[in-house]
Amino acid sequence: MKVPTMAKLPGLSLRTGVYQLRVLAPLDLQAAYGGRTRLSESLATSDPRAATLKAFSDKRRELSPQQLTEVPPGTGA
Repeated sequence: MKVPTMAKLPGLSLRTGVYQLRVLAPLDLQAAYGGRTRLSESLATSDPRAATLKAFSDKRRELSPQQLTEVPPGTGA
């Protein structure tokens, strides 16, 4: 059985046995990265699949909005 492959993430590179991500930050996310325009982060793994999955998972989790079950008072809604 053929194992499906993942698309290569642009900016993902293997350096001294550890994957690193080097990309330009989108304008709308630059504030979330302290105003940085270029990002260079170690992904702390030598597994290409784990590196691809880990690349932005932490930031997505941090920025994902929480679902509200009710509108808080005083929000004008």
